[in-house]
Amino acid sequence: MKRILLLWLPAFVCTVLLAAPLPAGQIVTQPLRSWARTAAATPAIRKPPVPNSVAVLYFSNRTGRSDISPLQKGLSLMLASDLARVKGLRVIERARVQALYDALGLKPSSPLTEDQALRLGRMLGAFYVVSGTIVKGRITDLKVMANCLEVPDDMLLDQPVSAGDLADLVSMEKEILFDIVDALQLSLTPAQLKHLERPVSDDIDALYLLFRAIDASDRGKYETAAALYKDALRQDPQLAVAPAALAELRTEVFAARTAKTPAPSPPAATPKAAHVSPPKTAAAPTAPKTAAAPPVVKPAQTGSAAPVQPTTPTAAAPEATPPSKPPETPPAGAKPAPTKEKKLSTGTIVAIGLGAAAVVGIAAVAAGGGGGGGDESGTSAPAPPEPEPAPQGPKITGSDPPPGSAVACSGATITFTFDRDMDATAGQIGVSVQDWRFTGTFTDARTYVITWEDNCPQSGSADDLPSSITFVFANFQDTSQNPLEGDTEFTFDLTM
Repeated sequence: MKRILLLWLPAFVCTVLLAAPLPAGQIVTQPLRSWARTAAATPAIRKPPVPNSVAVLYFSNRTGRSDISPLQKGLSLMLASDLARVKGLRVIERARVQALYDALGLKPSSPLTEDQALRLGRMLGAFYVVSGTIVKGRITDLKVMANCLEVPDDMLLDQPVSAGDLADLVSMEKEILFDIVDALQLSLTPAQLKHLERPVSDDIDALYLLFRAIDASDRGKYETAAALYKDALRQDPQLAVAPAALAELRTEVFAARTAKTPAPSPPAATPKAAHVSPPKTAAAPTAPKTAAAPPVVKPAQTGSAAPVQPTTPTAAAPEATPPSKPPETPPAGAKPAPTKEKKLSTGTIVAIGLGAAAVVGIAAVAAGGGGGGGDESGTSAPAPPEPEPAPQGPKITGSDPPPGSAVACSGATITFTFDRDMDATAGQIGVSVQDWRFTGTFTDARTYVITWEDNCPQSGSADDLPSSITFVFANFQDTSQNPLEGDTEFTFDLTM
């Protein structure tokens, strides 16, 4: 269909400008699943559609080729991403579409009639709905046929068609896109049309990795999805959808998992105490020590039932009291044996009150052969060691170009270097200039790259351009989960 530039604004659009790229909206959360189940259970209820909203459904693969299947969600994603650039037009998030497909038992390959597409549009609260089919072309490999419908009036507005080979995917999507723009009577200036001509990516391999990541996320394989998003970004660092989807995975999935993981409990002191203290039975008490002869029986430190027998008994040593009749009072002049139970009790109190200090207190009891409080000389237990200093966090060692350099609003790349390996699934970038469109991604474990294309004022005047731009690194951490330290804000001069 020939592209038309309308001269008059439709009644429902006051101003049409380019907006920020499509919000992430790729993860089917539990609230979305609950909403979809309710919507599927009450399909007869019709709510007023959201004005100027559009839902892009999946394009069913009817070619018989499995290698085309990623395009079912991929074409929908590309069209939704492009339509989201039009201010005044609200695009229903893709995750909501996926949640409704799941609730209704629909597959991406399920061909939809006009009535089915309109029904889905009503459930989604959309004013417009786009659906389609991919078939085998007579001359070319592929033929994409779309339906553009107005939901309130059950009206078919247009049926865009495009044909080509797989290598022509980007141009085919753009042809369908501009036919939809015409069908919705969106008035765009030549500059705005030029912005819409920019593809999500012109690298087919990067697009296929992106489409596979979306499907893996829908199936709950989030680690696989994250890896595929990163592979797609390595293939095409300008791929704008992937960083937003990765950030959504971090906040909605990985951060939530970390928050639900219970902290490890401190080591219990009771098992170790069993090995330190002697049994509390009177089965085998030790012989009392007297001033007339040195002791020859050493208390067992392993809690054995019987004491170690003397190796060289002497006549001067008193005869050991039979096990069945332990002496209630030590002989005159004898020193009472250390009370191990009392000393161990002190170590237990330390364990309850100080947590991690429990291991230290009990180890001291075991090393002393008796109570942790000291031996016969009254030596006190060693003090717990000082806590180890907290590990130092990673730092950004520099950028190329360095802060304060001039960067162009028409397009630039800034490379930041870290001093250690970083967790590529953590961190967000803040920007001081509102609506600044950029891509940020790790290209390796220690290198982070921020890139952008044209962010210059549409007026073309340097007077409307901010004098500088600041990027802020937030929630970045290394692979040991140490938070970022040092400088986290970097300012650059802006030029046309």
